[in-house]
Amino acid sequence: MRFRLIRVAAGLAGFGLSAALLLPFAGPAVARQATEALAGVWEVDPEESDDPAEVMQRVWGGEDARGGRGGFGGRSGTRRGGRGGIGRGGRGGGMPGNALPDSFEIEIGSGEMRVVLEERIRIYYLDGEEHMRQDERGLSMKTVAEVRGGIVRVTSEAETPMGDVKTFRTFQANEDTLVVRTELTLPRGGDPVLIRSVYRRLPE
Repeated sequence: MRFRLIRVAAGLAGFGLSAALLLPFAGPAVARQATEALAGVWEVDPEESDDPAEVMQRVWGGEDARGGRGGFGGRSGTRRGGRGGIGRGGRGGGMPGNALPDSFEIEIGSGEMRVVLEERIRIYYLDGEEHMRQDERGLSMKTVAEVRGGIVRVTSEAETPMGDVKTFRTFQANEDTLVVRTELTLPRGGDPVLIRSVYRRLPE
């Protein structure tokens, strides 16, 4: 772990004092190691994950659709059930076409993350730049992906017949657990829809 030196004014202008603080930050090696932990085949843990179908049904029903919050800790009240093969079994339930299935593979390359589904591969360039692509339904989508603090952050905006749908999604993994946190902002307005999914690494 490296340290960044930050000088903070002590607020005593008459004395001209300053204080030096050593604050830890994630350097390139730490961020690269955290990103590489994403690589592997993942399967949803239904007991620890929100059920997207139920969350979206609550959205269309006008109820509070906030799901789980946070990273590795915490659970929320709307669970999902069942399992599927790679790229199968996802219960999108009205979610946009970039919803994740119950199982998939992540590959990490030079400056990019590839999410391998059954019939196609989603490629995210981790350069913080805007890229245009199409989702599984052929809808145009603007995507920006980057690594910050060892977490992959993906922001997407899709053009749908109902209006623009914005998605903010984070990927964070340790040795055997992947947490994907999704925030959807729908054309209908209101608070973002929050969905938290927990995946377990499958043996290779």
